[in-house]
Amino acid sequence: MKKKLLSIFLVFAVILSFAACGKSDKSSAAQTTYDMDDFGVLYTKTQKMFAKESADFTMKELSSDKAYSLYKKCSSKTGLPFNQKITLTGFKSESDVGFTIESSNGKHAFPCYFKDGNPNLSMFIGSGDQITVTGTISKDCKSYGVLSDCKVTSPKNITPKFNDNIDDVIDSDSTCSVIEGTVSDVVSLDDFENMIDTMGMSEYEHEDYYFDNVLYLTTDDHLIFVFYDPKITGEVKAGDKIATLGSVDPLFELQKADGTSQTMWGLVGNVYDIYVFDN
Repeated sequence: MKKKLLSIFLVFAVILSFAACGKSDKSSAAQTTYDMDDFGVLYTKTQKMFAKESADFTMKELSSDKAYSLYKKCSSKTGLPFNQKITLTGFKSESDVGFTIESSNGKHAFPCYFKDGNPNLSMFIGSGDQITVTGTISKDCKSYGVLSDCKVTSPKNITPKFNDNIDDVIDSDSTCSVIEGTVSDVVSLDDFENMIDTMGMSEYEHEDYYFDNVLYLTTDDHLIFVFYDPKITGEVKAGDKIATLGSVDPLFELQKADGTSQTMWGLVGNVYDIYVFDN
């Protein structure tokens, strides 16, 4: 009888043990909502650990399953979610591609990207405004350490409104700005560079990585040239009102009598996000 009672007790204890383990695993896996202040600490630790352990990786290896497996290992050690759909809240900041979410103290920044073909609506959220997004972190070996297939859940009902700001951003020293303007012309890179040579603009230097098409964004006083690839951003034509992301470098400056200068023509390198407004 005692042996029977002991056996029943042991079975009951094992059942409780499995139940407890199952509950613990479910609780651990249940966290899918993060604040950037806490998430950023995990992300920064993971990035540093991965950078140290992959220091001898080639560029090819950094886009391989080898790197993906290592990032998974580092994420497991730090507690950063991996290949998992999450919801993240922080403060929006501009980026040349997609956008970044920053912590409240600005110490941590996490890159976010929309699904191919989806418009980058983050351009219509103010820099520094609070934002909440959902997406998949470390989806594959081409996108580990970033949030892919993002959707903005807050603010809701984002309505893009055209606001030509060429005259304002042309003198901006920001590393990345939202640029909105009207396309007056679309030319090939060769035609653009021929024009530059004809005008003797020594400030311009050709780079092999430049895209093969150039947009002209024009106002009465200023002109900004933007390099773009229709295979990446979709076709853009003269007359379109657009928004894009980039940094404006001075190409032609007007020297004033007081010794200061004013940028009249600006240049934006390759852009990867273009939003075309409804005319």
